[in-house]
Amino acid sequence: MSVHVTADWHEIGSGQFFRKTELYLMEWQGTRDRSGIDLENFALVGASYGGPIAIIRDESKVTRVTVAIPPKPIISIYNATGRLISAINWDSGVLVKMGWSSSEDLICIQEDGNILVYSLFGQLKDTVHCFSGTGSKQKAYEAEIFYTMKGTGVAYLTTKQNFIVINDYKLAKTRTFHRVPGEGLFSAWAVISAKETKILAARDGCLFLIDPGHCSELKPIFSFSGADGINPPNITYISVSLNGEHLALFTDTGLLWLGAGNCETKYAEIPTSINKRPKQIVWCGKEGVLVNWDSIPTLLLVDREGQKLTFPMDSKFYLAPEIDSVRLITNSYHEIVQRVPEDTRLIFGIGSLAPGSWLLEAYKEFHQRTSKADEYIRCITNIEKAVEQCISAAGYEFHPQNQKLLMRAAHFGKLWLTKYNTESYVHMAQMLRIINAVKDYKIGIPLTFTQLEHMRVSVLIDRLLLRRHYALAYAMAENLRLPDPTGRSRVLAHWACYKVGQMHIEDGRLANEIYAKLKSDTGVSYSEIAEKAFELGRKKLALSLAQYEMRKSVQVSLFLKLGDRKRALEKAVESGDSNLIYDCLFKIRKEIPLSDFQILVRTYPTAYTLYVNYSRITNLEAARRIFEIDDDFPSLAELFIHESTTEKVQNLTRI
Repeated sequence: MSVHVTADWHEIGSGQFFRKTELYLMEWQGTRDRSGIDLENFALVGASYGGPIAIIRDESKVTRVTVAIPPKPIISIYNATGRLISAINWDSGVLVKMGWSSSEDLICIQEDGNILVYSLFGQLKDTVHCFSGTGSKQKAYEAEIFYTMKGTGVAYLTTKQNFIVINDYKLAKTRTFHRVPGEGLFSAWAVISAKETKILAARDGCLFLIDPGHCSELKPIFSFSGADGINPPNITYISVSLNGEHLALFTDTGLLWLGAGNCETKYAEIPTSINKRPKQIVWCGKEGVLVNWDSIPTLLLVDREGQKLTFPMDSKFYLAPEIDSVRLITNSYHEIVQRVPEDTRLIFGIGSLAPGSWLLEAYKEFHQRTSKADEYIRCITNIEKAVEQCISAAGYEFHPQNQKLLMRAAHFGKLWLTKYNTESYVHMAQMLRIINAVKDYKIGIPLTFTQLEHMRVSVLIDRLLLRRHYALAYAMAENLRLPDPTGRSRVLAHWACYKVGQMHIEDGRLANEIYAKLKSDTGVSYSEIAEKAFELGRKKLALSLAQYEMRKSVQVSLFLKLGDRKRALEKAVESGDSNLIYDCLFKIRKEIPLSDFQILVRTYPTAYTLYVNYSRITNLEAARRIFEIDDDFPSLAELFIHESTTEKVQNLTRI
């Protein structure tokens, strides 16, 4: 049986719908104490693309210390289902802003401007010092985290009301933006990170667009001005869509203004009758905004036409923006809000005559073995379009039952086509399997089809590896037949690097376990795994793993790095490559005394012969010492004859 598709639809305007669909019941109920997590006492940030959630006690609120609310700040990291991943004891400076990077690292910005970067499992990865050289007296008053084509950026509003921007926090290259004329505190500001990074800032009823070299004033058109009809209202909140093309402004008079990012086009202006500054205003894709007030248990949805929807809420909640939707996180559940996609509306809408709707009804009747199936098929004017609509609508469904229903209807429609390219059908079937697999409670990554297409499967595999879901990542790479550099070999290498970090397993047993798992895959490089083991202080394990490396040049370099010169020279000789042998000899000669070097080289006749021949050409004195030690009198005589002949030729040349 299929889940009733339109049960969570909400009409807004004429013929347009938004839906609010439940994804999970949150598992964090009862994790801190029997009452669970109460978001009223915590600040929360969620990563994009169904990413993890980080929460910390809200220092701006006076709360009673309990088991659920400890006296010292603790940053807890959960997945989208509310399952605890890790916890960080925050004992650093004053925390100004917390957010997620594009690679799912937790970014914590301190008052002194320093950025602390933590992994998903709570390990401190890096500390970035950003305010050095910009004036030691400046402190971060507020901060925002944004995304660019170069990576993850950070923007600061300092205590001196200056804007300092870093387009990529890893580089820590700061730029001070043009100062806004006038005095006073900014009432609101936001970052626009489309092609170039710019800042929108509001003060005293004026809106400014700022970049490193310029500051210009924008004048959004307000239908409702101040009491004198001339003065614009004071802007208290600015929200920019993720693509930087749409803008939402909220004023101290309770007006919500929607328009283009350059303020030249106004979509709508809505009086909300609530003057208090919202806690969040988030764009739902590009179709409208969601407004969250901290003190009002109501979620307001406004589309670009100015139509409103109100959802009553039973607890505090947080809005996490996505490229096509907004995730809604509360104490008890995790939902998604988005505009109903066009193909979904055409198929399931009441009274719809779209080809996909007829095809779905025809399949249902065919499944019931009734003659109406033929009648419905005859009503379809374009069967190929009907098939494509069913395939597209399947990608936008969250329930597997509805996905199967639509895909089976599309398969049924294909039977009526003599020529049909099944590539889109196969692709959608693969993507739906991936979406359903990562949405499972054990994984907790609720992706939509649009997000997966935008993110790409390779990035999703990276995120699975980051969460240590190696089995699913391997199955995904194998099912999609990804090439070795990004496919199964890479997954196995990540798994092996994780295994070498398990210190409780004996080196020999772990080396055999890794080899048994990786021996059937020739694309795996053991050098990366051995180097990881060496970094962790497991030299014996690294040497054991280096034995399995198939590429001799890499293997020789690896043994030299691990300090096993004898085995490095042995593998170089086994390769039969004279260039590799010479390279190995030169590196060993630089590392050890000549006497030890000569003793080592004599153990391998091939290497010794090459070394002697090289000495004959480049260092006659070294060659003479070698022959004297070996009592090789014929070679020694030959060397003297060569030297005397060379001297005579040189003398004749001078004459």
